[in-house]
Amino acid sequence: MADLDIYEFYKSQGTDIYNDAADFVGTNGCYYYQGKGNTENKHKHLQGQTLVLAPHEGFIPSELWLKCRKKLLASHTYQPARKAWNTWTAGLVPAAGA
Repeated sequence: MADLDIYEFYKSQGTDIYNDAADFVGTNGCYYYQGKGNTENKHKHLQGQTLVLAPHEGFIPSELWLKCRKKLLASHTYQPARKAWNTWTAGLVPAAGA
């Protein structure tokens, strides 16, 4: 549900917004596009991306969506645990009841 809070959030992040601020009344959803020449991750780097109001009604309240979006931008990703390749215990499973 794209309202003025959504507009201001994306505007503050440097996103190119196709529609005027007056169009963000809280009823429509919105589409978020990555530019063709942009190689940055669109989930973390919002500058140079494009936001457009969708023709359909939105169904997620803007307060909830913004809370989740800000949490995603603040989170750090860590490398997942690596599988051990050079140890004699790699791949062994203890036998139950043996």
